[in-house]
Amino acid sequence: MLIAWPNMPVMHRPDFQAFADHNKSIIYRDSYIWPYINQEKLLTTKTLPMLLNSRNRHHPSNFTAVDFGATNMGRVSNAVGLIFLDNHTMIMNRLTENIKDYGRLCIPGQGLLILEIQERLLTFLLKCCTQLLHDIPESTLTSDSFPVLPEPPLKPESEISGFKSLGVMAAEAPYRVPAQLDLGLVESLLATKASTAEDHVWALREDPDYFFRTLQEARDHRQETLKDLYGNIHPLMNRDRSELWAHIIGSVVSKAYLDLELFSEYVDEISPSRGLPEEYLHTLLRFHCYLHLGATEPLSNLQCGVAASPPLRKYFARLPPDAQSTDISVVLKCRYKMGKVENRVLWLLRTLSKNSSCLALVGMPLIVDELERLLQSDPRARDLLSSYVTMVLGDISIISQCLHQLEIYYPWAREFAIELSNREENFEQDYVEWTKSWAQILEGLRDTTVLTRASRLGDPSGGKFTYPVERRRTKESVAALRNAEAHLDAFWADNDRVMVSFSDQSSSIAVRSLLSQQRILKRTT
Repeated sequence: MLIAWPNMPVMHRPDFQAFADHNKSIIYRDSYIWPYINQEKLLTTKTLPMLLNSRNRHHPSNFTAVDFGATNMGRVSNAVGLIFLDNHTMIMNRLTENIKDYGRLCIPGQGLLILEIQERLLTFLLKCCTQLLHDIPESTLTSDSFPVLPEPPLKPESEISGFKSLGVMAAEAPYRVPAQLDLGLVESLLATKASTAEDHVWALREDPDYFFRTLQEARDHRQETLKDLYGNIHPLMNRDRSELWAHIIGSVVSKAYLDLELFSEYVDEISPSRGLPEEYLHTLLRFHCYLHLGATEPLSNLQCGVAASPPLRKYFARLPPDAQSTDISVVLKCRYKMGKVENRVLWLLRTLSKNSSCLALVGMPLIVDELERLLQSDPRARDLLSSYVTMVLGDISIISQCLHQLEIYYPWAREFAIELSNREENFEQDYVEWTKSWAQILEGLRDTTVLTRASRLGDPSGGKFTYPVERRRTKESVAALRNAEAHLDAFWADNDRVMVSFSDQSSSIAVRSLLSQQRILKRTT
């Protein structure tokens, strides 16, 4: 391969490293233009055969959008410039019937960059073929002596079960024929997550031990657990901690309800049955907008949870409390030197925050794909993530994959940004109305009086949720089980009263629908 492509980058996505280092040198131009051409990926068993198969069997017009999209990081960082030529266009997208005119009509800057990408890539693949088949004369290779064979079977992504398939799909995408919009996949992902959210709500209500462990995990990811720059603990950690537990309990319940509402609503939103193209476009654009707005909460959870998570806590510190504000500000400690893997993981995690300008430029799918690849390929990276952070990343990954599906709806996806800008304000107003019912419930759960009562009923201190379900049944163990269940039932009975008092009874929300099911909680008899 190095003969066909001298100085090929060693690592996967070399453009990420150049981007993170703010390096715009001309020597990195190849990395920004052909980020998927690297030794790490092409030396794996399937990658080069997949690339050869897809590019050899399909006209270059099928790849114009993905080839141009792959240069996004180079373009947003101004490391790759586009030539401007006024009053000229070129046509390139899916021009398969009249291939003689391919490349003659499109925005010239984009078109010339795409032609440059494809010319070198196809030359590279041709050289790979001639080297692999070096004992056969090139003139013979294209003769009838070697007819075109049927396409070899490659295991599709859909045969890989679970959320891990998202990472595989992202990793293989640059080397396959560009996928088309798959609303079935999007709906399946959202339905699976909605089902998981339902199971989580029921487990919180039914199992005292699960409730206790969820609270403990949430506490371990609160930024109040960080010491400040002078080594002092947060004021909330100095007191009886009832206020801290109130915030923890409120966040656990709010997140459980919000996840259920968000993903349940998304499933309904992405099943368009409209007949007119305009209505269909409007639905896709609105869904795109709602995805970005809905991602705010999990991105915020990630931003807060990463710094306080046990594996990464040593790298961060709080700024001393501000008497005028309850906000917590976190900074990286200077004295801790991070290794290459730690630095890469933290850069990606911090980029995936709701205030990151880099995220807005590069796009969520690209950052999520790179993080998933790193976690899959390096055990040291996986060890840096707690189970809570991994769970939040799973939510973000689903939203990211939905966004990606819309972005590959070529060639129409290119017009999404323009169309969206004309409708975004109306969509945001629609989103406020769309989320109004459960926003009222979340607001009620954050009420000071409600939080105080929740802390009294839900504070796990003192062992009120100790649930010795693994022990042999004795009089004492049965009493402990019943006691934990009674405390949990009392907490949720109060919480349900809050939900009823703060919600619009005429509205249909997923939480109310779930809790209205005829389901009997398992209790010790």
